[in-house]
Amino acid sequence: MFKLFDSMIVPILTYGAEIWGHTYSKDIEKVPTDFCRYYLGVNSSVNNVMVLWECGRVPLSYTYFTKCIKYWCKLLQMSDTRYPKNCYRMLMLHDDIGRKLGQ
Repeated sequence: MFKLFDSMIVPILTYGAEIWGHTYSKDIEKVPTDFCRYYLGVNSSVNNVMVLWECGRVPLSYTYFTKCIKYWCKLLQMSDTRYPKNCYRMLMLHDDIGRKLGQ
């Protein structure tokens, strides 16, 4: 069951995590936890960490945080002619300007 979950549900939940994955999402974390609860047949009063641990799982946030960090590292290694790198530099420039104006 977990192999099916990992191959069919996790890709849907983490789609685009390279962009949005820098923030924790309770709604996304609820899906694997509820799946493990269903699999174990326990009610909602059991601690989430214990439910995941009993199934040998880690929070899904590990996956989408990792995807985000890997993409950021890949972005930094891109050549300066690539559009994603240029967009990143432009956003960083606007962020720096906004910080200087706000001081």
